[in-house]
Amino acid sequence: MIFNESVSFEITFSGESEKVKKFVSYLSSGELDDFFEVTDELFSFDDDYDTAAPEDHVSVMFATDEFGVEVDEFDTDEFLELICKAAKPLYMSGSFYNFDDEEYRFVSEVGDSYYANADSVRAFNDELDEERDREEREADEDDED
Repeated sequence: MIFNESVSFEITFSGESEKVKKFVSYLSSGELDDFFEVTDELFSFDDDYDTAAPEDHVSVMFATDEFGVEVDEFDTDEFLELICKAAKPLYMSGSFYNFDDEEYRFVSEVGDSYYANADSVRAFNDELDEERDREEREADEDDED
């Protein structure tokens, strides 16, 4: 999805403290300057972020305020391809949206250097849940006979 003029986002990433801190450093390093300027205000840290041991689990939210960031053109695929490679050891999920109510949601699992459309993942899981429920109902009916 491509956004023009402005984009807002809310991305949460979590994992071992040492790996999360390395990813925050990457985001702050200027690697995203082709998309927008990353400032400290875009980060919201867990309360124990600074004191966590390297192997402790922490989360960080990387998000714009209610006004978003101004862009000429923002390609979500290009952006996600770039950050998902760096976030491979982390779980990451989030959404991009604008004031025209356009939204794109994604998920990147631990160990993946790619992302999936969260709506597709949910639809797939919903289908699996429906199939499981159907099989359980059939098994219960067979047990009653």
